[in-house]
Amino acid sequence: MISWAVGVDYENVSCVKITYGDRDPRTILDSERSAFLYNSKWSADVKVQLSITPLTYYSSTGGDGNYFVRTTTGSNRLYASNAYFGGLLYGLPLFDLKPIHFSTGRFLDGKTVLSTRGYGDRGGRWRTSAAGVNGGIWYKDWDPPDTSAPTYWSYGVYVLQELNDSNSSTGRRAGLVIWRLPGDETPIIGGAPQAPVPGQDVIQITKDWCRAAKPGFDVKMATETQLAFDSSKLPPKVIAAADIAVPAGVSSYDLGMPLPAGSAPDVYFYTAGDALYFPTNPTEFEKGAEYWIDGQYLYFSNPSGACRARFIVIAGEGDAPTSGNNDVWRQLTINGEDVVQFLRPGAGPSPSFRDIVLDSRWPSLQILAEGYLPVGNGAQQHVVPINAAGMFPIVKYMTVHGGYSDGLGTSWSKAIKPPVVSRLGLYRTGWQSIEDGGDSTYCRVTSTEARFFTFRGAPVWKWYPTAQAFDQNTPSYEYDDNPIIGIRYYVFGIPA
Repeated sequence: MISWAVGVDYENVSCVKITYGDRDPRTILDSERSAFLYNSKWSADVKVQLSITPLTYYSSTGGDGNYFVRTTTGSNRLYASNAYFGGLLYGLPLFDLKPIHFSTGRFLDGKTVLSTRGYGDRGGRWRTSAAGVNGGIWYKDWDPPDTSAPTYWSYGVYVLQELNDSNSSTGRRAGLVIWRLPGDETPIIGGAPQAPVPGQDVIQITKDWCRAAKPGFDVKMATETQLAFDSSKLPPKVIAAADIAVPAGVSSYDLGMPLPAGSAPDVYFYTAGDALYFPTNPTEFEKGAEYWIDGQYLYFSNPSGACRARFIVIAGEGDAPTSGNNDVWRQLTINGEDVVQFLRPGAGPSPSFRDIVLDSRWPSLQILAEGYLPVGNGAQQHVVPINAAGMFPIVKYMTVHGGYSDGLGTSWSKAIKPPVVSRLGLYRTGWQSIEDGGDSTYCRVTSTEARFFTFRGAPVWKWYPTAQAFDQNTPSYEYDDNPIIGIRYYVFGIPA
């Protein structure tokens, strides 16, 4: 059962609220976060800027700063400026790199993969990166070595696509999910709570409008970030959320309904019986799976041993909007469940995903905690207190990096990257000398804290270059040439 209210609540603040059960949402304290499927009073809210979108590949390199996408001569390095995406609120946004297999359409991120190096493949690295897909750097002040047609972009992203061949059995293409949140220390625009202003129009739900402003703003004059929801800027619809066992082989999870194109599974694999980690727990063995959506099922293909997966699935907007004269909100029963929907004005009687602004079956993501952590040298732990009681937490974060020059003329002044988890080892009579890599970060989550681990200054590779080095046990080391300086984090939650 759900309850909902449009009007003033216990603080005499105009708002829209949807809650579980039969308790009056107007009287439940805002601090009881696990009670709410939606609350328009959340100042720091979550929206997806873009769903799964493989970048268009351009083979020509003859462009300059007027080109939105460039590649380097004779390579598969792809650079896209922020102007390519249109309407980004932040120069360095929170984003996910989603490698997609050309032939199968399967997502390849999240697996822990073993790579080896050096004499006898006796240097090993277990790392969360799909083989053949790298990159995922969003940079500030990107300046490549191009004297014939100088290119300079204030902001843009770099990805590496292994092959540009849709018929290839091995080619990968990089897709991106971009969140309407900053990926560095920049504050959330419109994220600070504002005092309500008596007499302001906060809610506008009519035959022409379906929108509500955050407290302190007039709905008719509010900007994009001052609106809690608007039929032109839809909150992400969390169609499914679960923590499940993923056996070896092929398995599936029933999402309950077929999903449209562009839907984004956000999947995190970790070891059964271990604590909950994001993006995964550090291990010196391979784990994880390829995954994909087919109809109403989320499938996993796991060649390694059994593990667990925590995931949310956000519905895409691939369906076309419908047309009609339907009510802007409606109450109905779907599969025996009482449902309330807020719809795009002008939607038809059978609305598509693109028509639905809010749906009580699909809780909106809440931000339980967010902030920036500076990172120093050595093995460090950074503790963020949270209150996730009654919530299903998901941690997302970017690693922040300083200026960089590769010595060949390419440089940038700042960058953010998706986190990787990396473990290093040397093989002698078995794997030994196991340690966390210098580029590795991960977060362990309980109901009361999110604890981040960093290892700046440790090697990112170690190996034996020759047989003599192996005999003498004198490994070689490689270090991060653009090490982490900070973490921009978000602890999301939905009612468990």
